Amino acid sequence: MGAMVVLVALLMVVVMRMRSPIDDGFAVHDIAKQATRVAPEANEEIGRGDSSSVQESAQLTPPQAGDGTSMPRSTLDQPDPAYELIGGNGESLHYACTNDPQATPLELVWIAPGSFIMGSPENEQGRSSLEGPQTHVTLTRGFWMGKYEVTFSQYENVMGEIKPWRFLTPREECANRRVHGTWEDAMQFCERLSEQEVEGGRMPNGYMYRLPTEAEWEYACRAGTTTRFSFGDDESLADSYMWYGRNCLGKSQDVGTKQPNPWGLYDMHGGANEMCLDFLTYSGGGVTNPVGSIGRLCVYRGGDCGIWDPAMCRSAVRSGGLPINQGYIGGGFRIVLAPLLPGSNP
Repeated sequence: MGAMVVLVALLMVVVMRMRSPIDDGFAVHDIAKQATRVAPEANEEIGRGDSSSVQESAQLTPPQAGDGTSMPRSTLDQPDPAYELIGGNGESLHYACTNDPQATPLELVWIAPGSFIMGSPENEQGRSSLEGPQTHVTLTRGFWMGKYEVTFSQYENVMGEIKPWRFLTPREECANRRVHGTWEDAMQFCERLSEQEVEGGRMPNGYMYRLPTEAEWEYACRAGTTTRFSFGDDESLADSYMWYGRNCLGKSQDVGTKQPNPWGLYDMHGGANEMCLDFLTYSGGGVTNPVGSIGRLCVYRGGDCGIWDPAMCRSAVRSGGLPINQGYIGGGFRIVLAPLLPGSNP
């Protein structure tokens, strides 16, 4: 009996210490130094509005939806601080280079500032209490978001040689599949990419690469919609837009092989549960540029390829809560090029 207790305890230690397959050779240099200087208290809204009803403010949503070839435009009155990046020509794509000039660059889609309703109504099918109360969110700063989740090959081109699940999947087969790791791994990638872009003179002043906040992620996922999914409420359409348990039996697939959402972003539903920068506590009412707790727990959005129920891949779904130094095989991430967060250093 005593031996059994010891064995169980050892197994628990192993599980708690389980890391991603990505090499730890790249030391953590003040992880998330560009972001974690924002105070870590949950739901630190910057510029909280008054508590007008969500229903009344719903008319403020969203900017004009695009298809990835035309730029969604801001619905806000003030000039967009990122407008200089597009030079007024309506260009909706931005490219980040990697170490390999022959490699496919990271492609980002312009997301204009605007407002939306975050969370889900109480009567939404598949809803959990973590998705409420619904909150009217205004984002005053535009940003660029990865058109696809970061792949193994892109991660390797920025970070150097890694050891993904090569014992399960041949290298050539996993090259264009989303890389999985921990929140720390993802932040290291963003930090290294930012350094490379600064050194190459390609980084816009006052910007950085990082993970999206929860508010930015859901705003981009919804892409102007208020339905359960960015493609509507009809789950029968799921096979056209996402990889999930019923159509891939839990096996990871190449990114960008399903249809995109209205703003030209691929795999926002299913595929990989995507890590966000923060862990937001929904407040109800109205908030502006909300940023939640950073650097303790990781929230995942969008569902993954192992989920059988498509309802768990809705726009409002939140899951995870893993410590930032732990990951799981269903996770992944996409990057944003965004203005520095208030209180952070470049």
